[in-house]
Amino acid sequence: MFEWLSMARILHVIAAVFMAAPLYMLIVVGERGAFGRRIDAAMDGYMERIVSGQPRRCYAYVAVLFFTGLALLILTGQGLAPVVTNWTVALKVVLTLAVLGIITYVHMVLQPQVNHLVASAGTEDVAVKVWPLRSLRKRLAAVCLFLVLTIVLLGIRLVVPYSAATLLLFLILAALFAWRAFRVPVPWGFG
Repeated sequence: MFEWLSMARILHVIAAVFMAAPLYMLIVVGERGAFGRRIDAAMDGYMERIVSGQPRRCYAYVAVLFFTGLALLILTGQGLAPVVTNWTVALKVVLTLAVLGIITYVHMVLQPQVNHLVASAGTEDVAVKVWPLRSLRKRLAAVCLFLVLTIVLLGIRLVVPYSAATLLLFLILAALFAWRAFRVPVPWGFG
């Protein structure tokens, strides 16, 4: 018999790994800060194209996570009831919707404004308008990073049960890591 459960688990974990995008976007924008606040149309345009493409990828990864998550519930014989009866699963769903909301806001509202301003950098001084938008986007990426780490910790807790105290400890560490990645570039990944 084909290993549907194994396939669903593998695809679910791979999609979760690919959701590391908030960390990498924080690294990209953190490294950009080393060049000062002046907006260079070529360099900033290149960076913004990288950042602009990321939400579409995140939507795809979240779709894979959603469908493989449902498949995992069904294939393990639980049905869909845990979505409302198991607080860990329910919280994962709510946090995933929050991540989608943040990604959508950045993609549909903030990013078009930044792209427009950067495109007009050669004709006018846009730095004073661009940096507050970038700062907000960076704060939202840090929040997304924390939420994604929280979702991963909750997912692990479904497979390898551990205490609420351990979960709280790891959530504190995740918050500290997201804060650190927001504040300064993380050259070694963790510090």
